[in-house]
Amino acid sequence: MNLIEPIFQQMSSVAKPQRKFMFILLTTLTYLPGRVNLRNLGRYSALNEKTFSRWFRRSFDFVTFNLLSLKDLTDKGEWVAAIDASFLPKSGRSSYGLDWFWNGSQGQAERGLEISLLALVDVTHNTAYTLSAYQTPALPKAPKVPKVVKESTVNSETKVAQDVEKTPNSKAEKTPKETRITRVDSYLDHVKRDTKGLLGKIRYLVADSFYAKTKFINGVVEHGLHVTSKLRHDADLRWLYTGEQKAKGRPRKFAGKVCFDDLSRFELAGEIDGQHVYTAIVNSPTFKRNLRIVYIVREEKGKTYTALLFCTDTDCAALDILRYYKARFQIEFVFRDAKQYTGLCDCQATSEAKLGFHFNASLTALNLLRLEDRQQAVEGADRNVISIASWKTRKFNAHLLERFSCHLGIDFTAIKSSQGFAALCNYGAIAA
Repeated sequence: MNLIEPIFQQMSSVAKPQRKFMFILLTTLTYLPGRVNLRNLGRYSALNEKTFSRWFRRSFDFVTFNLLSLKDLTDKGEWVAAIDASFLPKSGRSSYGLDWFWNGSQGQAERGLEISLLALVDVTHNTAYTLSAYQTPALPKAPKVPKVVKESTVNSETKVAQDVEKTPNSKAEKTPKETRITRVDSYLDHVKRDTKGLLGKIRYLVADSFYAKTKFINGVVEHGLHVTSKLRHDADLRWLYTGEQKAKGRPRKFAGKVCFDDLSRFELAGEIDGQHVYTAIVNSPTFKRNLRIVYIVREEKGKTYTALLFCTDTDCAALDILRYYKARFQIEFVFRDAKQYTGLCDCQATSEAKLGFHFNASLTALNLLRLEDRQQAVEGADRNVISIASWKTRKFNAHLLERFSCHLGIDFTAIKSSQGFAALCNYGAIAA
């Protein structure tokens, strides 16, 4: 692919052997039919299965690669960052990170793997591109509680010893409780680690309602990004007091709890597709900061539907908050296309290094297909839906023609620009 070589020329830290391997791997992932495992990669490329296995153990800077591939696009247009997690089924018992995670497609928790995905979303063109993927580690198991000995089985000497320990004179040292690491901590670490190069270029991180937690919100804001997310309908919010203050005493800050039954104190920001968009600046006791909230009301068939969005940047326009949160859904299409076409769920390795490499390689290959579709789009024309299935069909047909040319000794150079060659490459391509 003509997109890969210019990127590697800007990555001086990548050695030539790894550069050659990554070019073969990413090119193969764009046309590989069937499951994306090590054996299948060896069947459809010039490298051996063991060669792929060895290189999968080595680290690669996917964040820098993806940033360089998107550099020409991120310099113009309106972009936000987005984060979400996705469940990946995995059989076996020895895979790294096996635990119980929420599977949204089934509506229940299941045993498998989970990845946290950071994406860059082009709000103007409504398209998401992967920045990095990080596997969610399994939570440490709680220590086993020792069995309680029945009082009838305890001898008199043991009772005396217990009585002595319970006396006020015995000063037992209290051990401090260990800080428990949660999954929210791993998501926050992912954001802080991989968005350092974006500070100053992208201001907003968009996430769904799961990430509306104090530790995550405050951590991201301290890092230098504003958060746009969703709140519950019964969220605890307070009006800011704007009246006159008393001459003496502590200044009054708040003016009662926000009640969404009365919208008279809200500002009408506009009407979009039959939806009334209200906004206000309020205080959140949970996050201990002021927020810009956006309350959306839609009436349909006698029923009222509402949604409550918020942004930690109180200067952000209400309609922009709504657009950013709508654009967040594009990250779901990244998960869908990577699972269906670039083998996100097909890794048969069990180690942490190989699993992480496979997840990022799968998502990076999807980036390259989306970028090639973006390059070939007609400038100024309405954006069409990206069909990754059609792109993989074209790539496989082109690869098969190259194999014919290599093994049969037929030179296709003179006819590659003809309509007949293009028709062969597009054979079997479908619309999205």
